[in-house]
Order: sequence, then C-alpha cells, then structure tokens
Amino acid sequence: MFLAAQIMTLPTLLLLTVTMLFAAFGCQQAEAKRFQILDIKNRVSGENVFFQTYIHDNGTKFDIYLTLNKPWKAHDLLMSLKLKRKANNDTSYYSNIAQLRRIEVCKFLANNQQKYLMQAFFKIPPPVISLIQCPLKPRNYKLTNISVEPNLFVNSLHPGKYRFFVEVIQLSSGVKLLDMQITVM
Repeated sequence: MFLAAQIMTLPTLLLLTVTMLFAAFGCQQAEAKRFQILDIKNRVSGENVFFQTYIHDNGTKFDIYLTLNKPWKAHDLLMSLKLKRKANNDTSYYSNIAQLRRIEVCKFLANNQQKYLMQAFFKIPPPVISLIQCPLKPRNYKLTNISVEPNLFVNSLHPGKYRFFVEVIQLSSGVKLLDMQITVM
C-alpha cells in the first residue's frame, strides 16, 4: 500500500514540473482547444450500485450519476487511470499516452495535488470534487457539468480522438466495481 502512494507522487511531480516549464517559457498562450465528448461507456459490478452518464446536447459537458446502496470499503479500493490517443484519419489502434495504476482511492481523494492531476484533463467544478470523500457512504452522487476545457495540458494535445479510462477495483475480492471510458475529439 505504501508503494502505491510513493508511485503517485512521481507523476504528480512530473505534471506540476511540466506545467511550470510551460508557464516559464510562455507556452500558456497556446491556442485554446475545445474537445467534443463523443461517447461514454461504463460498466459497474454488483446490484448495490447504479451508475449513469449523460452527455449534454452541445457535446462539451457531461454528468455522472452514481447511487451507492451499500458503502464501498474505501480502504480496499484501487483505481487505474489511462489516456490513449488515435490520430485523425488513423485506422489503427489507440496508443497509450499516460497510465497510472494501483492508486489508492482514498489517498487520491484526500490529496489536493492528486485532484489537480484529474483536473489536467477534465474541468470538474470544485464543489463537485468536494462531494466525493472517503468513506464512500450509501447516497446519490451527482457530478455535473464536467468538461474538457482549455488548459496547459489540453492545449498541448495533438489533434485526434482521445479515450480516458477509469477503473476501480476492490482489492480484497478482485472485483472490478467501475469501468468507464470517455471518448473525446
């Protein structure tokens, strides 16, 4: 468990370092990019979870609705994040850009730098982020108006289709509780 926490600090430091370098060399003036959300696929395991996504009509924002009927053993949850890209007009497979594995969910949610890592790709309103805290208790969670907004990271991405993957696994049972894939262009 300690190893996962150490592994997470390196990508966070790298992201913060790259962001500071972009700012230092004036790269923040790069062309602002807008991405359209094309598709969201999700799958949950267990009858005690309801998960639904909704893409807004203009395709620039989406909502996530999650209902937990039983608490998730938060100390027992690991998350993986992955970002893949396929160039425009490319018929081949998506190639990996970034991947983080074995992230302890509660440590991730409790650490503001980790939240910044998620904000590098998605703009999630701060009040929405504050709703998700450990332990994950039975209730309705509404994550609304999530978008891919121009920022240093998004502006540096090459044109193409991107897929962002989120996977949550319960370590003690090995069951994948949540599997979500968001495709943007």
